[in-house]
Amino acid sequence: MARSKAGTIAAKVALVMTKGALHLLATILFYILVIAALYQLANVTYKYAYQVTGDVTAEAKPGHEEEITIEPKEATMDLAKELYDKGLIVNRYTFYIRAKLNRKTPILPGTYVISSTMNYDEILKVLSGKSLDE
Repeated sequence: MARSKAGTIAAKVALVMTKGALHLLATILFYILVIAALYQLANVTYKYAYQVTGDVTAEAKPGHEEEITIEPKEATMDLAKELYDKGLIVNRYTFYIRAKLNRKTPILPGTYVISSTMNYDEILKVLSGKSLDE
């Protein structure tokens, strides 16, 4: 009887230790996943913010040029989609935000030639009817 009681105690100790080890392992795995998710979120946020505020171009030189026609009362998001579809900008949403934040250069109706090597500020300057030298 003493042996079975000792065996039962040893089994209980082993069970408690196993539960503790599994709990510790699950906790560590949880925090690793949380850290990985936060890293990915920070990376995506940084890239998005850089596209809105930084010096971003769709292609390196020599790039390509496309003709864009802006109709009166055309929505900025429609323009951004057209620029994106033609490969002139990196992201239509970041261009839209940049255009809305940039009040100095209003987008005017007309036909313009845009290069994929231009950054967002240069594109907005051209679309406002100004030359790049101004």
